Amino acid sequence: MAGMSQEFCNSLFSSLDQLFDLPLETKLKSVFDKPFHDYIGHSPTMPLYESMAIPNAQVAEEVEAFTDFFWANGNPEFR
Repeated sequence: MAGMSQEFCNSLFSSLDQLFDLPLETKLKSVFDKPFHDYIGHSPTMPLYESMAIPNAQVAEEVEAFTDFFWANGNPEFR
């Protein structure tokens, strides 16, 4: 990724691994009013595809709320 350090990229992908390694039951709790913001995954037509959105990801409090929703004890590393 141009303009981003290797350390930042490694941290980003590690955090995404943590998110998508959560149990399926947990990921399915990601439900939002906007289309394509919910957890999408385990489709027979796209078995390797997973997606989920963090609404208002530019707002620190929204990212914190998203993180606290998925990790009961928080996950400062993900934030």
